[in-house]
Amino acid sequence: MEARFSFFKKPIGVTDKKPEKSTTLVEVYNLIKGETYEVLTEHLRELTGKKEIGDFKRNNLDFITFSGTFKTRFADQLIKHSNLICIDFDHIEDIDWLWDKLLIDEFFETSLMFRSPSGQGIKWVVEIDTEEATHLDWFLGIEAYIKKVYGINIDKSGKDVCRACFLCHDKNAYINPKLLTK
Repeated sequence: MEARFSFFKKPIGVTDKKPEKSTTLVEVYNLIKGETYEVLTEHLRELTGKKEIGDFKRNNLDFITFSGTFKTRFADQLIKHSNLICIDFDHIEDIDWLWDKLLIDEFFETSLMFRSPSGQGIKWVVEIDTEEATHLDWFLGIEAYIKKVYGINIDKSGKDVCRACFLCHDKNAYINPKLLTK
């Protein structure tokens, strides 16, 4: 069965916000590759101030919760876990090197990968099995693995099952070809 997760319309600041719909990796991939967020992403990448960038993302970019569908975006409002986790790499010096390494990682098969809204990081979505371990246990294991194998610290916010991921444009986004044949 195809993994589903929540899609939210901008802005992000409303705490009781209900999702617009549930969506899939293929639908999100098509949004990221398409024109929907192209102008917004270009504008965001021209901004320089940290507050200005944060405010722009919060007010202008739609967002998703890769790890599940929710009534509202709180951990205790989880309807169903998607068995996906999004690992966030921020401020990466050699994005191309990391991108290539993640695509051929021997333990985790990439489901979806794209450059972050800033253009200086990577969003890496992989499958997990929440019957085997909790979301948090998976996060901590992947965090330790990435640190040991790649020498990189990941964004700790991914441990939160309801972590929002802003959508942006990336014409070079990757989706696992298996997902396109379902």
